[in-house]
Amino acid sequence: MEQRTTRSWDISIFNAVKQIQRVNQRRSSGGYYFTPVDIQETLEDGYESALKQAALEVCKGQYEVHELAIMVDRQAVIQQTINLLIQG
Repeated sequence: MEQRTTRSWDISIFNAVKQIQRVNQRRSSGGYYFTPVDIQETLEDGYESALKQAALEVCKGQYEVHELAIMVDRQAVIQQTINLLIQG
Protein backbone atom coordinates (compact mmCIF):
# COMPACT_ATOMS: atom_id res chain seq x y z
CA MET A 1 0.00 0.00 0.00
CA GLU A 2 2.76 2.42 0.92
CA GLN A 3 4.89 1.11 -1.98
CA ARG A 4 7.91 0.86 0.29
CA THR A 5 9.36 -1.19 3.09
CA THR A 6 11.76 -0.38 5.85
CA ARG A 7 14.96 -2.30 6.52
CA SER A 8 13.31 -3.69 9.64
CA TRP A 9 10.33 -4.96 7.62
CA ASP A 10 12.67 -6.45 5.01
CA ILE A 11 14.54 -8.39 7.68
CA SER A 12 11.31 -9.54 9.34
CA ILE A 13 9.92 -10.72 6.00
CA PHE A 14 13.16 -12.50 5.12
CA ASN A 15 13.30 -14.26 8.50
CA ALA A 16 9.64 -15.29 8.35
CA VAL A 17 10.00 -16.69 4.82
CA LYS A 18 13.07 -18.71 5.80
CA GLN A 19 11.36 -20.08 8.90
CA ILE A 20 8.24 -21.09 6.94
CA GLN A 21 10.39 -22.75 4.27
CA ARG A 22 12.31 -24.66 6.93
CA VAL A 23 9.16 -25.90 8.68
CA ASN A 24 7.47 -26.81 5.38
CA GLN A 25 10.33 -29.00 4.16
CA ARG A 26 10.11 -32.74 4.77
CA ARG A 27 13.48 -33.77 6.07
CA SER A 28 13.32 -37.46 5.21
CA SER A 29 11.90 -37.29 1.68
CA GLY A 30 13.13 -33.85 0.65
CA GLY A 31 9.63 -32.83 -0.41
CA TYR A 32 7.25 -30.36 1.15
CA TYR A 33 4.26 -30.65 3.44
CA PHE A 34 2.33 -27.85 1.75
CA THR A 35 1.98 -27.68 -2.02
CA PRO A 36 1.65 -24.32 -3.78
CA VAL A 37 -2.13 -24.88 -3.82
CA ASP A 38 -2.13 -25.54 -0.06
CA ILE A 39 -0.06 -22.40 0.48
CA GLN A 40 -2.50 -20.33 -1.58
CA GLU A 41 -5.49 -21.66 0.36
CA THR A 42 -3.76 -20.90 3.66
CA LEU A 43 -2.91 -17.37 2.54
CA GLU A 44 -6.47 -16.79 1.35
CA ASP A 45 -7.72 -17.90 4.78
CA GLY A 46 -5.30 -15.61 6.64
CA TYR A 47 -5.66 -12.56 4.40
CA GLU A 48 -8.38 -10.86 6.46
CA SER A 49 -6.37 -11.18 9.67
CA ALA A 50 -3.33 -9.73 7.93
CA LEU A 51 -5.41 -6.88 6.53
CA LYS A 52 -6.69 -6.05 10.01
CA GLN A 53 -3.14 -5.99 11.34
CA ALA A 54 -2.01 -3.83 8.42
CA ALA A 55 -4.79 -1.34 9.14
CA LEU A 56 -3.16 -0.70 12.50
CA GLU A 57 0.29 -0.09 11.01
CA VAL A 58 0.01 1.32 7.49
CA CYS A 59 0.20 5.10 7.33
CA LYS A 60 0.10 5.22 11.11
CA GLY A 61 -3.30 3.52 11.24
CA GLN A 62 -5.20 6.15 9.30
CA TYR A 63 -7.16 3.64 7.18
CA GLU A 64 -9.94 1.27 8.17
CA VAL A 65 -9.81 -2.36 7.04
CA HIS A 66 -12.43 -1.87 4.32
CA GLU A 67 -10.51 1.15 2.97
CA LEU A 68 -7.27 -0.85 2.73
CA ALA A 69 -9.11 -3.71 1.05
CA ILE A 70 -10.07 -1.37 -1.78
CA MET A 71 -6.53 0.04 -2.12
CA VAL A 72 -4.62 -3.25 -2.15
CA ASP A 73 -4.64 -5.89 -4.88
CA ARG A 74 -5.42 -9.01 -2.85
CA GLN A 75 -4.38 -11.47 -5.55
CA ALA A 76 -1.10 -9.64 -6.21
CA VAL A 77 -0.21 -9.74 -2.50
CA ILE A 78 -1.04 -13.43 -2.24
CA GLN A 79 0.89 -14.26 -5.42
CA GLN A 80 3.93 -12.28 -4.27
CA THR A 81 3.83 -14.17 -0.96
CA ILE A 82 3.60 -17.52 -2.75
CA ASN A 83 6.57 -16.55 -4.90
CA LEU A 84 8.63 -15.66 -1.84
CA LEU A 85 7.77 -18.94 -0.12
CA ILE A 86 8.40 -21.14 -3.14
CA GLN A 87 11.43 -19.39 -4.62
CA GLY A 88 12.93 -17.84 -1.53
